[in-house]
Amino acid sequence: RSVTNDVRTATSKGIARLWTQVYIILRLVIVAVLVYIFNRSFLAPVVADIEDARFVTCGGPKDFIYVEHPYSQLPLFGVLDENETDTNALRCFYASRYDLLLMRAAFDPVYSSRNETLIDLVAGSHPDCQEQMGKVVDGRVACPSWNMPVVK
Repeated sequence: RSVTNDVRTATSKGIARLWTQVYIILRLVIVAVLVYIFNRSFLAPVVADIEDARFVTCGGPKDFIYVEHPYSQLPLFGVLDENETDTNALRCFYASRYDLLLMRAAFDPVYSSRNETLIDLVAGSHPDCQEQMGKVVDGRVACPSWNMPVVK
């Protein structure tokens, strides 16, 4: 009888140890899942915003300056790198400005593809537009439109 009691005691201790190990592993899995959810929910958007800020601040060309013309309000660019003689960036800028003017006048763009949202924003008819220029209210944007006097 003593041997059977010892076997039962050893078996019950082995089962107790097994359940203790399962409990420990289950707690580790739960903690890992919670860390993953926290990372995806809270940390990933912050990291994405930091990467966007870094790109806006440090990415792209930084070797140019510009000033707006006092009458036409168009930017005039100056390249700071003496080895830079390429004006493709300036051509692209002025081509996009020309396309915006064409879209505002209800013509199809020449240098870019047709984009209805951009056309509505430039024309001031997009539903997210508001009437007060330069102010953002409730996430809506101010469309580039002014009331100008009509010459008769």
